[in-house]
Amino acid sequence: MIDLASVAGAPKVAMIDCSLRGFNEMNASTALKAVARLARLASQQGYAHISQTLGRSDNDIMTTFDALWSSPTAKAPLLIVFDEVDYITPDSPISTHWREEFNEFWREFRALVQESKRHDLTLSVLVSGVSSQSFRIAEIDGVENSVLHFVPEDYLSPFAEQAADAMINALGKRCGLAFTRDAREALAQASAYLPYWIRMAGSYVHRHIEVEGRPAEVDARLVSQLCNEFAETEGAEISRVALQNLKRVDQPMFDLLLRVAGGELVNARQARPLVNYGLVRQRAGNILVDSVMVRRGLELLQSQAEHPGVDEAGEVTASRRTLELDESEWAEELASISRRRNILERKAREFVRLVLKMSLPTGRDWVTAVTSALVERRREECAGLAPDALMSKLYWLELSAIIGREWLHFERFFQDKKRLLGAFSLLNERPDAHAKDIDLADVALQRRELTWLEERIAQ
Repeated sequence: MIDLASVAGAPKVAMIDCSLRGFNEMNASTALKAVARLARLASQQGYAHISQTLGRSDNDIMTTFDALWSSPTAKAPLLIVFDEVDYITPDSPISTHWREEFNEFWREFRALVQESKRHDLTLSVLVSGVSSQSFRIAEIDGVENSVLHFVPEDYLSPFAEQAADAMINALGKRCGLAFTRDAREALAQASAYLPYWIRMAGSYVHRHIEVEGRPAEVDARLVSQLCNEFAETEGAEISRVALQNLKRVDQPMFDLLLRVAGGELVNARQARPLVNYGLVRQRAGNILVDSVMVRRGLELLQSQAEHPGVDEAGEVTASRRTLELDESEWAEELASISRRRNILERKAREFVRLVLKMSLPTGRDWVTAVTSALVERRREECAGLAPDALMSKLYWLELSAIIGREWLHFERFFQDKKRLLGAFSLLNERPDAHAKDIDLADVALQRRELTWLEERIAQ
C-alpha cells in the first residue's frame, strides 16, 4: 500500500518500525507525539528512525508541525514510512489496544497530512505490511474506518509471465543450463511466479543436475519432476511460513484460499487480494491454485493443525497424551521436525548476517562480530574464510551465541533472550537423530520451539 507524492529532489525520511517494542505499546495519542518528534528530527538531519524518539517527552503533534510549517528551512519534502504496520492494526496479535486506538490514530494523522498540504509542506506517506485488511474494511467496531481510501492498496506482486521467463532464462545461462520454453513455464508456475520462490526452486534444480556435461538443455519433464521434489521438501516449508502469516493476519482471506484449493468456484473480485499476493492465478475466467508449492504448503499447514501435539499455551494436549502413534506416523513426525529445523538453520544463518550488516554502527565489521562470538579453537578454524563460507561453517549453537553477544541488535525480533537461548538449546538436542526413546512431549516441545523461532525470524 503506497501513497508517494511526486517530489523534486531527495525527501527527508522519517522511518517508523511499527513492530518495535515501545511504539506498538503506545496509545494513539502518545504514538502521534512520537511521529511528530520523528518528523522534526528527519527535517533537521535528513533521516530519522523511530527508536531515536522513544522515551522522550515533547509537545503534541500539531504544535510540533506548527514549528515545521513556520520554518523556511524545514519545507523540504518529508516522507514518513510506517513499516510492519500490522502491529498497530485492530488485528495486532501482541498489542490488542490498537483495536480501539487505530481509528483515532489515523483520523488525527490524516488531518495532519491535509493541513500540511495547506501549508505547502510536501508530506508523503508509505505504509508497508503483510495484510491490507484493516485498510479495506469500511467500519471498525461500528465506526467508519478513518484510514479507508487514505492509503490506496498496491502490492509486491508476482512477476508477469514474461518477466519470470526472462529471469529463469538469464539465471539458467549463468549456470550452464538452457531451459526450454516449457521448462521455464513449469518452473515459474510451480513457484507461483514469485521471484524468491523461483530462485529457491531454481537452486534445487541446479543442485540436482550434474555439472559435468554442461552447458546442457533442460526440458519440462525434468524440471517438473525436480520442482515436485522441491515442493515436497524445502518448498513446502517455505510456502507454509508465508501461508501461516496470511492466516494470522487475514483469516477470511486464508479461508478463501482453502476454498479455492478445494475446487470451489469464487469470483475474481472476491479473490483479488489472493491474485495480487500470487497465491492464486486467474485463467480462462476461473480462479485456481496452480502452484505446487502453494498446495504443498497448505497441506503441511493443515497437517500440523490437525496433529499439533501442543495447545495454545504450549502444553501437550490431552488427546495427544493418550494417542499411540504407529511406526509410520512417528517417522512422519520426526521427518517433519528434521526438515523444518534444517530449513530454519539456513534461514537463521542469513538472518544473523543481514541483521548484523544492517545494524552494526560504522566501523564495526559484521564478520568480526561473528568470529568474536566463537570460542578460540573455532575462531582459528574459521580464520581466513570468505564471508559466505564462514556462515555456512557455523554450528547451530554458535548462531545463538552470536545473537546473545549482539543482543542489542536482535532484541526487537526476539524480545526474550532467555527464551531464545532455551529454544536453540532444545532444538540442538535433535531427538530424531539419537537412539534414545522419545515421546509426544519431546515432539511437542520441538515443534513449539520451532514455530516460535520461525515466526520471529520470518519478521
